[in-house]
Amino acid sequence: MIHPSYSELFEVINGNDEDGEKIISSRYSICVANAKRARQLIKGATPLVEVKCNKPLSIAVEEIYQGKVQVLSADALAQRLAEQEAAAAAEAEAEEVAPEAEETADVQEEEAEGENTEA
Repeated sequence: MIHPSYSELFEVINGNDEDGEKIISSRYSICVANAKRARQLIKGATPLVEVKCNKPLSIAVEEIYQGKVQVLSADALAQRLAEQEAAAAAEAEAEEVAPEAEETADVQEEEAEGENTEA
C-alpha cells in the first residue's frame, strides 16, 4: 500500500473544518497539488522535509502529508493574492510619502541657511 494513502491526505488537507468546507474533494485535486509542488522542487525550491527518497514527487507528497505545504482552495488563494496586492500597494504608497517628507525637510533647511547668510 502506498503511504500516505489518498484518504490520509484528504484528512490532512481538509482538516477538521467545522463549517464543512472542503479544500480538496477529489483524488485528481490531490494529484494536481502534488504535481505543482514537485515542479517547484525540480525548478530548485528547497525541500521542507527530509525523506529517504530524493524524488521530487515523493518529497512533495511527504511535505503535504506533514503539513509543511498548505493547499489552498481557489477562493482562499484569490483572497490571499488580494491581501498581498493590498499590502504591496500600501507599502508603495508609504514609500512615496517618505521621499516627499524628506524633500520638504531639505527645502526648509536650505531656506534656513539662506536666512542665516543674509543676516
